[in-house]
Amino acid sequence: MAVLLLSKPSIDKTKTMKKLSLLLLFTALLFSGCVSYRNGIRLDSPANQSTVSLLTPVQAQFLALTREERGRLFEDQEFRRHLTSQGCLPNPVTFAWTAWTDYTSQNFTIEISLSPDFQEKITIRTSKTSATLSNLEIARTYYWRVVSGTQVSPVWSFQTADRTPRLMKIQGVPNCRDLGGYIAWNGKRVRQGIVFRSAALNNDTVVTFKPAPESEKTGEQAPPPVVKSFALGKSRLNEVTKSYVRDVLGIHSEIDLRDEFACLGMNASLLGPSVRWFHLPLCPYDELNTEQGKAAVADILRVFLDENNYPILFHGSDGKVRTGAVAFIVNALLGVRENELYKDWEATAFWDSTPAFNHKDLFRKLYRTFDAYPGQTIQERVRMYFLAIGFTHEQLRRLRDLMLD
Repeated sequence: MAVLLLSKPSIDKTKTMKKLSLLLLFTALLFSGCVSYRNGIRLDSPANQSTVSLLTPVQAQFLALTREERGRLFEDQEFRRHLTSQGCLPNPVTFAWTAWTDYTSQNFTIEISLSPDFQEKITIRTSKTSATLSNLEIARTYYWRVVSGTQVSPVWSFQTADRTPRLMKIQGVPNCRDLGGYIAWNGKRVRQGIVFRSAALNNDTVVTFKPAPESEKTGEQAPPPVVKSFALGKSRLNEVTKSYVRDVLGIHSEIDLRDEFACLGMNASLLGPSVRWFHLPLCPYDELNTEQGKAAVADILRVFLDENNYPILFHGSDGKVRTGAVAFIVNALLGVRENELYKDWEATAFWDSTPAFNHKDLFRKLYRTFDAYPGQTIQERVRMYFLAIGFTHEQLRRLRDLMLD
């Protein structure tokens, strides 16, 4: 009787064939680009040639709604609280990679650049195999790689989504965003990195007023308030943040839109002597068409017309009402589409859920300011307002040359 035995050499041969198959598969993946591996470093995310959103899912979903849908949700306080609970910060980009050998004692440097030759780059140093980065520009292609000692990973690229606004993270200062990124006049894009809006860099000055004399309390016109004492508002910046705003963002001018009492005791920017401080108080929306209001807007716009003032940061106290008015006027002059003007103003709802911040009492007053001027579109009416307060067509072209790509 013949007995068939499965010998051990046959089992070894099967294992060898499996190992060979795995090796061939890995080699095929490597050369096809599915696996990125060089000198022990494999890039994982963002995936090569992928698109990355700089807005959180909740932010993106809200801004993708129609103007009417956003307006209805603005009146829903439960939704507003949900919106602010998600925060006003941008969605950070997470970089991750794998070290294929024992790198527990190694340090890594991530290099991110707008050009594949990395001549100008952002660097992050870490001992971990992941890192996050905020404040990238929208609608741009970035290249990245990881370096560890003499080992350099392959170069991967990713695109940031073309979704405005470009929210900004400035530690300690809320409600920050870039005025750039929008598509404007003649299809040009508003330049990123040259004009920013935010809340104030410090709290308002705390002012105590002297009580008015008894005889004057019943008068038809109250006398000007008399300051008894004041204390400067606490700075929202630490030294690291101050350096970031001044040296990385490159802020050269700060426009402070707060009134005289909110800035009492201030005479310079908290960013230091290299930053010009323009204290240009702006009136409420319903006064923008008064002589005082027109003069205030004209003073502010003159700052934007001087190329030596860029990059510019402007703000009121919370970066919503006065700041929103300046952003609206500047973007309208640049030809930003009407729906985007709404969205830039509404993005403050990522930070402020109070019922007082609403379309009826605020935005519509701002919008209707320009109904007194001729034009079929809001952009045309704001342009006529610009001319009515003393500027020229040449200065409008100048503003667009400065702020459009």
